[in-house]
Amino acid sequence: MNLLDTNQDDQIQIPSDQDPLEILTAPGGKFDRSKYASEQDMYKAIAKGKVEGDLYIDHFKQRHDELREDYKKLRDEYNAGPSLRSLSTS
Repeated sequence: MNLLDTNQDDQIQIPSDQDPLEILTAPGGKFDRSKYASEQDMYKAIAKGKVEGDLYIDHFKQRHDELREDYKKLRDEYNAGPSLRSLSTS
């Protein structure tokens, strides 16, 4: 992965023959139905997980943007080094 590549398509596709809710709520799944007192509690847990996941992704994107800017700054400083050295020796 290139930090500077902004045209990456990192979309993850769920196979169309699988029901995402069934995957999540199946026995042994992340939100196994048997873990909850009611279906409403299960749906609240799924919603909470979705909100937390979205917040994490937003945070991760922000950190990635900061890293990209830091990398660009370091790259520019590195690339300016030879020019500065040639100016100082002239």
